Amino acid sequence: KLVGFDYIQSDNVYIGGLKNGKKEGRGVHLNGSNIYEGEFKSNKREGRGSLALENGDIYEGSFFDNHFYG
Repeated sequence: KLVGFDYIQSDNVYIGGLKNGKKEGRGVHLNGSNIYEGEFKSNKREGRGSLALENGDIYEGSFFDNHFYG
């Protein structure tokens, strides 16, 4: 595994683990005003994490296939 920095666009930044060019392991993804900090698997939010949305909502817990789970 590599630790990387992926500058996708001016408002889309990822800092964290990479595997085969995809987000993998722990990382932080800033997408506009939304911030996700947690685990990734095959480029998707998967595992434990925290998602803070632009509107102020915060989801903490498990994520599966890029969605909050539970």
